[in-house]
Amino acid sequence: MPDTEQARIQSQALPLTDQVWLDPLLERIGDARYVLLGEASHGTADYYQVRDVLTRRLIE
Repeated sequence: MPDTEQARIQSQALPLTDQVWLDPLLERIGDARYVLLGEASHGTADYYQVRDVLTRRLIE
């Protein structure tokens, strides 16, 4: 596979199809003081659902 930006992104990407899939993401976040959540998928119900669950878990 060629070493392209797309290949690098795909190698680091995580599926976000279930709450359990947030565990590796939260492990990567660790004890970061700030976590920025973008709006790349603005307007989709899936994005807002994942963002809601992620935000709640970060606060906990």
